Amino acid sequence: MHEGKLISREKIIVVILFFLLLPLILYLVGVKEPTHWVDYQVYYGYYFLSAKYTSTLDIISSMQDPLFVLLNKPFTEVDDGFFYFLLIVSFITITLKFSAFLKATNNYLIFFILYCCYFICIHDYIQIRISLSLAIMVFAIYRVNFKWLKYPLLIVAMLVHLSSSVVLIAYLYSLITKNKPRYFLGFLCVLTFLVVLMKLGLIGGERVQNYAEMASQKIKYESLNIFGALPALQLMGLFYLLYKEKYKAINFEYYISLLGVFVFYSMNSIPVVASRTFDISLLFYIIIVSKYFKKYLFIKGVFVLLVLFELKQLFYSEASFLHFATESFLSYF
Repeated sequence: MHEGKLISREKIIVVILFFLLLPLILYLVGVKEPTHWVDYQVYYGYYFLSAKYTSTLDIISSMQDPLFVLLNKPFTEVDDGFFYFLLIVSFITITLKFSAFLKATNNYLIFFILYCCYFICIHDYIQIRISLSLAIMVFAIYRVNFKWLKYPLLIVAMLVHLSSSVVLIAYLYSLITKNKPRYFLGFLCVLTFLVVLMKLGLIGGERVQNYAEMASQKIKYESLNIFGALPALQLMGLFYLLYKEKYKAINFEYYISLLGVFVFYSMNSIPVVASRTFDISLLFYIIIVSKYFKKYLFIKGVFVLLVLFELKQLFYSEASFLHFATESFLSYF
């Protein structure tokens, strides 16, 4: 009873903290500086396309991820529509995510710290399409109990960004097998089959083939660092929990976290696929870390290292807008 009250009190504190910080978070991720936002041209291109097409059917039939383009459409009719579109998308994304994750973990404060150290300033600020897609997906998984609403929302999430389908693979496998131990090795077979299909171009199709071509010619994406700290920490944490908790550790978050590191190491020849899949899985791995934070000293160590490496990315990654803020600050000295 006491522990339940403590968890409830912690959630109340974090919820109050979140609503106090919400205006700042929305400003940080919603109000974007075109010269600092590395994907500005990409997303303004979506906005321009939505204004160009007059028929909804044309958008659906000609675009790979049509729903995101359709979401732009109403804002093309108003002045500064792109600005308002970005602000509203940020509000929806942040609200859906944090509402969902309140249900996903019993240690929301630890999760909140890990999330803010990495995802807000890099993913929610830059990659707004996948961020919105994941927001819809996690809301459907953790918050929606009615199947007639849950599964349509999962489909909507994939129509916003197809990459979120990797989450659905892990979720459905967990749901169908009910996390029974005897099916664990079967998931490794599923992962192997998935990677083979991706490399053959049967999953992801032309898009994955284009990424592979870019990687081979080093047009846009450089080679991947397979010795990166974050994937290693994720893999070590998963092994540790399997050792300590046995098959009790196996659940949906474990499956998607395992999928992320498996694809990261096996698809390193196509860096954008490997890194994007891993980043998606990291979102669920920090749920695992927050759940087991109080139970294991090792997981506390993983938490500290994750924060340190995430902060490094936050301030020194050229994609993060805090990189520009840091450079501006240091230029005074």
